[in-house]
Amino acid sequence: MREHEKKEWKPRKNAKPSNELLESYCDKKGGITFAEVEVPDDPYPRPRVIDGVRFVARTRKLKTWFEEDLEYQRHFSRARQRGSKVEIIEVTPSYPYRGVVGQVVVGAWLLGKQGLRPNMVLVCQEVAPRLRRFLKKHGIEVWTPN
Repeated sequence: MREHEKKEWKPRKNAKPSNELLESYCDKKGGITFAEVEVPDDPYPRPRVIDGVRFVARTRKLKTWFEEDLEYQRHFSRARQRGSKVEIIEVTPSYPYRGVVGQVVVGAWLLGKQGLRPNMVLVCQEVAPRLRRFLKKHGIEVWTPN
């Protein structure tokens, strides 16, 4: 399988395990993923930053989001108009914990308020089967590299 184009992606500093997991997930799933997306209309004083927002596309690209990114705006508008699903991705190199689960849930809620149809995805190294079943029951997909 062909890897993603990554020349516009700036991996997060001091986050090598998370960066590698995000990269693996994107290579597996395809489409275009914007990393480190600030979500507008967040009720908290600082905007929430989502690890990744993935749009279904023929393009295989992983890139860092920036506020005036016309490519992101185009994919966002197209997904909203067509009612296409998008993925809200949160990555943790360890076991999923409450903060990461909360981040993906609130991120999906905020993007849903903007007219998108978000799927929630947790990307992690491992997860207990019982927790995986619980998350699936609540609409959260879990992806692990194994």
